Amino acid sequence: MVSRHSFFAVKAAKSVTQLSLGPTVVPRFLVKSGLAIAREIERSGLMKIDACMAKLSIKMRLSPWLLRSLASVDGKRTLIEIHQHAATELPWPAFLSVFTVLYGYYNGVSGLVLSQPAVAGLS
Repeated sequence: MVSRHSFFAVKAAKSVTQLSLGPTVVPRFLVKSGLAIAREIERSGLMKIDACMAKLSIKMRLSPWLLRSLASVDGKRTLIEIHQHAATELPWPAFLSVFTVLYGYYNGVSGLVLSQPAVAGLS
């Protein structure tokens, strides 16, 4: 049985909200780069999810646009930028739907996290 524990430490004056996948979030892999993960999947045909808390292997063929998308996850690009860079042939709602499934796999074992870029004028 795998259990997951999360907590947030923030200043009392700040609030914390859980991020959901959307165009402005920035996904970031914790263990390997997105490019290294995409190359490994392309080479082996096996999606290996090695993360902080567990290891999971899933044998599946991923489309070229999905491999490009994974390779584009660099902790700097927003999800909409990843879509525009790697998966323009797919409508945004379909891209988001598939990326949500992948995010569920990787986030479930603490391998992929989301951040929200700072908005100018807000502190």
